Amino acid sequence: DVMDVKQWYQRRVRATPETPVKVVNVLLSGMLGKTGSKEAFQLRKSIRGSCSVQFRVLTQYTDAVTHLIFPHNTTMTCARTAKYFRGVAGGKWVLSNQWLVQSLQNKELLNEEPFEMQGDAESGRTGAPRAARLARAMKQPPLLAGLSVHLLGDIKILPKEHFSQLLEQIGVNILPNSDLSQLSCRTQSPVQLLVDADVMDVKQVRKTHGQKPLTAQWVMECIASYRVLPTD
Repeated sequence: DVMDVKQWYQRRVRATPETPVKVVNVLLSGMLGKTGSKEAFQLRKSIRGSCSVQFRVLTQYTDAVTHLIFPHNTTMTCARTAKYFRGVAGGKWVLSNQWLVQSLQNKELLNEEPFEMQGDAESGRTGAPRAARLARAMKQPPLLAGLSVHLLGDIKILPKEHFSQLLEQIGVNILPNSDLSQLSCRTQSPVQLLVDADVMDVKQVRKTHGQKPLTAQWVMECIASYRVLPTD
């Protein structure tokens, strides 16, 4: 009898448990549009028979994302989008879509490193995607681990839900504002205030609470360079 293809595949996988499976969960930048989606699905189809790769195309950012794909350009930099910042904060592969194109041409997944983006269009080639990815691979603490904040007011720089998720990715503990009455007025307080400087007057916040707040802009610049920058 001819063995059912599914049964053959299941038996083959069971027979080779030592074969490592590479999980590739791709999320495309919205700017790639239908062309990028077509390339991603064609690549998935071309490697479908491989037992060593599990390839999926996702439609939104989750912790399961492994590869974020952005339009290729000569500077190898990305637009400053929520996807880009979350990809860097999460230590994901942040790649040029040429990785998809050339992998499709070769009918196999190519090494990602030559296609890794080098930064964002505003900050330039900071090397943040690679630095964040390697830090995660080495199981280093998140970028701002140990920082606790009260998030005050509206957030304009990103949708507030996305910004809160971004803070959690880099190790920031967001405290409820009901605890504000217990905030120390000392300048070296272990708990900080965090505001969007485009929404709230930093000087007025300092006058009201006795503490100069951190800003959402500072957080974004730390991620953009993947290092803790001075707060002054």
